[in-house]
Amino acid sequence: MNLITQKIQSATSVEAALQIAARELGHALGMKSTRVTLDPKALADEHREI
Repeated sequence: MNLITQKIQSATSVEAALQIAARELGHALGMKSTRVTLDPKALADEHREI
């Protein structure tokens, strides 16, 4: 997990961080493919709570 975290922290954009996270976590779990889906409404609702 520490190595994955370091890779994510080195990302230069949110998109790159998500790509790294999906790839590395999928690899660590032995998955052939991974997918990240973001729900803009859920993100907006989360932002309002802050």
